[in-house]
Amino acid sequence: TSIDSDTLVKKINKTNFSNHNFIYLCSNIVNTDFLKKTKKHQISLQTKIIYKTIPVIKFRNKLIKSLKLDKISGATFLSKLAAATFLSLLPRYDCFSAAREIGIYCISERVAGPFKKANFKFVYVASRPNENALIKSIKKRHFA
Repeated sequence: TSIDSDTLVKKINKTNFSNHNFIYLCSNIVNTDFLKKTKKHQISLQTKIIYKTIPVIKFRNKLIKSLKLDKISGATFLSKLAAATFLSLLPRYDCFSAAREIGIYCISERVAGPFKKANFKFVYVASRPNENALIKSIKKRHFA
């Protein structure tokens, strides 16, 4: 096991595993950054999609109302897809400017990237890509 895909690629590359064939079990939403790194290091990797991830297509009315009334002070994101979906739906409901003011807590830099690119004011990234580090980040910044 590894804490993230970068560490996994390094571990495979440094050990005698580099001559093995690996199977990457994933959803239809593939971590292309990981695939590029394995290809760069010539790691033999077969991709097998074993489940399908379906993003939401609309916000619930309660969320829209809460965003517009500034009733939400923070949101957590565990995947790049969740971040992209959230960002793509905000303009539809005229909530983008309100959402830019809330604390955005992300499990990794990869997940935080789209929020930083969209100039969100308060984007926080867990020190390590795991739930405990994310919770610690939220406690430190949100409940201080």
